[in-house]
Order: sequence, then C-alpha cells, then structure tokens
Amino acid sequence: MSRSLSSAECVFVCGGSGTVGHSVLKQLHELYPNVHVKAQCRNESKCQFINSCHPKAEIIKFDFDRVVPDHFRGCTSLFIMSPYTVDMLVQVRQLVDAAKEAGVRHVVHLGVIQPEPSYQTHVNYIHWHRLCEAYIESSGLSWTHLRPAMFYSNLFHYCGWTPIQGNELQFPLQPQTKLGWVSDDDIGRIAAKCLVDFSSHSGQIYPITSSIGSLEDVLHALQSVPRLKDLKLKTISVDEAYEQLVSNGSEPVYMKGFRDTILESNQMQDCSHLAGVKEGMEIVKNVGGKQPMAPQEWAQKCQQ
Repeated sequence: MSRSLSSAECVFVCGGSGTVGHSVLKQLHELYPNVHVKAQCRNESKCQFINSCHPKAEIIKFDFDRVVPDHFRGCTSLFIMSPYTVDMLVQVRQLVDAAKEAGVRHVVHLGVIQPEPSYQTHVNYIHWHRLCEAYIESSGLSWTHLRPAMFYSNLFHYCGWTPIQGNELQFPLQPQTKLGWVSDDDIGRIAAKCLVDFSSHSGQIYPITSSIGSLEDVLHALQSVPRLKDLKLKTISVDEAYEQLVSNGSEPVYMKGFRDTILESNQMQDCSHLAGVKEGMEIVKNVGGKQPMAPQEWAQKCQQ
C-alpha cells in the first residue's frame, strides 16, 4: 500500500491491552498491515493478548508515570485513551509532551461524548476531557478528538465491575432512558483511519455512535443470544452501582462522574438530542466506511 508523506509509517497505541486498544490494534492490522505499530503494555501478562490482535506489533512496556520521549521515537501518530482517574490531567500532558519531543506529528485522543456548551453538566470527567483536548490543541501537534457514546461493552464489564450476575443485568440506567450506544469495533476502525491517514482528519472532532435506543432495546438484542436468552434486567440505584465500582478498586472521584452521568441521563430520559449523538452514526458510515454496529450485530459478536 502506497502512502503519502501525510500518512503515518509508524503509529503508537497507548493502552493496547484494554478493550478499545485491542480494537484499535485489530483494525490497524486488518486495514494497514504494512504500517509499523508500537503498543504500550503495563502488565507483562497482557503482552500476549496484544500480539493476539496484532501479531506484528512492537510492545513497549511502561507505566503512565514513567513516560519518556524514546517510547515514541520514530512514530508519526499517537493514540491516547485517557485513564479512568483524575490523573488523566497529568498523564495526557506527559504523553503529549514526550511525543512532541520525539517527533510525533499527530495525536488521536479518545474522550467522551459531550453535551452542548450551554448545558451545565455536573459530570466531572467531561470537564477533564475538555481540558485534555484543549492541551492537545495548544501543543502545536495535529490532532483528532474522538467522542464515543455509551459503550455496549459497559454492560459486560466496566472498571472491574461485572453488571451481569447470573441471569440478571444489574444496571442503574432506567429501562426506557434513550441514549447513544457505541461498539468498540466502530471506535477502533475510526481511530485506525485517523492514525494512519491523519492529514485527512486533522482538526476534526468526531462523535461516534453505533445506535440510539434504550437499555431495554439493548437487552432485547442480548436476549437473542442463546446463552443470554433468560437474561432479565434489574434496575439498581446509582449509589449501589457506585459502591460496587469503588469496592472493585475504581477511583471514587472518577466514579462520581459515572454516577452523575447516569443521574443526568435518567433525568433527561431522552439523550438522543444531545450534541453529536445522531451525527455520530453518520461519522461511523462516512469516516469508518461501514454501517454502524447495531445492538443485534453486537450481541451476535458477543456470542462468538
């Protein structure tokens, strides 16, 4: 595959062993097999997992508090998924500074979908992501911001919490609350394209949405999978979900943001009108080059 100077010869993926990082690496391997890929791994036991989705990836082992320019030397673009802690404010800055010193030209940052500026949200991590985006924009590097909707995969696992217990899906979102949902695959495909063909996506903010519907809609899709056909929804309080997350080791301050996200969503009942939710489905089609992954397709993928 021939590429111009405006395309990346080497990309770096932070958080390569996570759910989204796995999807980014998989899409890079499938779409751009000739692009050299470096992937960060903090845990020795997960290095094999990275190579299972991108066999040729060069694994770079370091933690976010030990970032040096040499980690990114030779890379043209960098994928950053902020950690689920308030430390993102420091760590994103360190990553960007080190990448810039190493000669990286483009940063793809994964944040969260955001309401209109006129809406005064109390969700702390939305404001943190805005600060991270602002720092990236001020760095002098080329950039693309990705803002995904609610992950489908949060219903299976989120920060050490497993909402499905036996035949119950225990989640604090009201069954009829309507919002945007997104698959890891759709995020990974768009991220891969922005990393490699970065000049085409420089300066863009991409909301990413795979479907719009209620938790009940997604539950019905999951029930189409034989092993989940008896799955029932149990609506738990946001306080109970918060306590479970914190007891599993998640940072309390960040999890307050998750708590407030659910509270605000339940209060609005229909979040599909928020900035970017509907536009995000067009982004998947036009930038990702495929139809967004519907709940039924995602549910069938979970069966595999």
